[in-house]
Parts: sequence; C-alpha cells; structure tokens
Amino acid sequence: MYPPFTGRPTHTPATRGSGSEDPLRMGHYESLFNAPDLVATYCYESRGTLIAARSAFRHRRNLLSWTSCYDPDFRDYRLGKVLQYDILDHILTNDDVDEFDLGAGRYPWKFEWTRHFRQLSP
Repeated sequence: MYPPFTGRPTHTPATRGSGSEDPLRMGHYESLFNAPDLVATYCYESRGTLIAARSAFRHRRNLLSWTSCYDPDFRDYRLGKVLQYDILDHILTNDDVDEFDLGAGRYPWKFEWTRHFRQLSP
C-alpha cells in the first residue's frame, strides 16, 4: 500500500502533489467518508459552491481535526475561524464531544483557541 512512515518527509512542497492524484489514497478517503460515524465534515456553501470546510475523525467522544480548506476569494471573511466557532457551538450544543483535538503542529492559529498542548515523546 504505502511505504512505512519514517518520520522524514517523502516529498518537498514542490513535488508533493495532491492526495487526489493517487487512486489508492482516493479509495481510502472515499471509504472513510462513507462511514458517517467515523468522519464529521462541517462546511459552508455559497450559491452551491463550497467555500470552506473542515473534516474531523470521530473516536468515541473525541474529534481529531484532519483537514480543512477555504476558497481564497473569501479569505477576508476568515471563514476558517468562523467555521471553527460554529463547530464548537455545534459540539457544545449536542454534548456529544468531550475533546476537540486541533491536530499536530504548533501553528499560531491554534493558540487562538487554546494555550495548552500535549508534548508527545518518541
């Protein structure tokens, strides 16, 4: 299937390409998204066009942020932030999530939502 994870990047940004270019990977994604108990996707549309989305894996009462996107034509609206507010409102209202994990990486935007992070040891 895929080579084992070595902890080293296998692609540079210039050669990385898109996950949608690999039929095996796309088949895997399709199987994930066909399991509604496994993946939650939140999105905004405008006139039938997707303008922002975030998908997260579900595991028991946890959500793990996986991927997000937005239409750059709408960047001034900060749709990623607005969508995050709506996701948090949704999970707090429905009381079906105990933890929303923002995923790996110390990106500055994450610290707008929390001051805490877990340090994982190798």
